[in-house]
Amino acid sequence: EKILNKYNIKNKKIILFPFSFRFSYVENSPDKIILNELYKNFKNEPETIILVRPHPGDTFSQTILDKICPESNFMCSVTSLFEDITLCDVVLQSPISTVGSEAVIFEKPVLFVNILEKNISEDMDPVYHKLLENYLVKLIDKEDIKSAISSIKKNTLQNQSTIEHDNFISDFFNLNQKPNFFKLLFSD
Repeated sequence: EKILNKYNIKNKKIILFPFSFRFSYVENSPDKIILNELYKNFKNEPETIILVRPHPGDTFSQTILDKICPESNFMCSVTSLFEDITLCDVVLQSPISTVGSEAVIFEKPVLFVNILEKNISEDMDPVYHKLLENYLVKLIDKEDIKSAISSIKKNTLQNQSTIEHDNFISDFFNLNQKPNFFKLLFSD
């Protein structure tokens, strides 16, 4: 409730879109392509909020976002990552941001967006591939953003206490295993 009050938004579907790059550094980044798709599909839907989360250290702001996406349902994040994840109904991102892995902890639906004209699932980072093969995230084409988001209901949790979810969390965060730092630092 407090987080919703920070943004002054209630009773709206919230899509968290975390940038994978600093926005102005890469001319045709996946983030720009996905943001354009989101704007095209959701600019006339005031009941859906696109919460854009800049990459750490980026100077991206609401002022810049307003120039690119002048509709009032596009908002730049002003809270912590965990607050944004808690607040959102779905995380939509390119499959190179760590936010998707973190959103799985919160049992949020995560959509990885493929902006290429080919199947990228085999070329993905092993962590993201593991999320995909265990059905903890869904890989969609950019043309399917609207339908994929529309299929997710507000306040819906994903992956609640499945074996795959619990195993991923345990493996990813090294739970129940004490690391041998000496071996890690000084092994061949």
